[in-house]
Amino acid sequence: MEDLTEQIYPLQTYNESVNAPVGTLVEEGQASITLDSDVLFEFDSSELQDDAAHILEATAEELERVSGGDLMIVGHTDDQGDEAYNQELSESRAQSVYDELETIMDLEVFDGVETEGMSYNEPLLLMKMKKVNN
Repeated sequence: MEDLTEQIYPLQTYNESVNAPVGTLVEEGQASITLDSDVLFEFDSSELQDDAAHILEATAEELERVSGGDLMIVGHTDDQGDEAYNQELSESRAQSVYDELETIMDLEVFDGVETEGMSYNEPLLLMKMKKVNN
């Protein structure tokens, strides 16, 4: 009989909110919350739509389930236009989400909060917030 080696795999969980288009993936040491920017922004805009407040309130509820750590708000765009334009748009979208979240919840519960734009480099992940435990 061969010796068996114990294998341990990290636990991952994924859930979606029934009240808003918010998906949360929890992996070892981090949680990623993914939002579809089509419900947050009009095409070629960084101004939040009227329904965005409801969606970001559901996002804040997810974020409040974990305390501490760093929060990274990442903005994305589609692939229309050049990369420099989309980079600026994605950064503006991330900042708009940050500004709205700041009115909904106390962002000081995180060790640090940053915004970043990814242009169209990850177009399917159109708005992502990553909470990393230290």
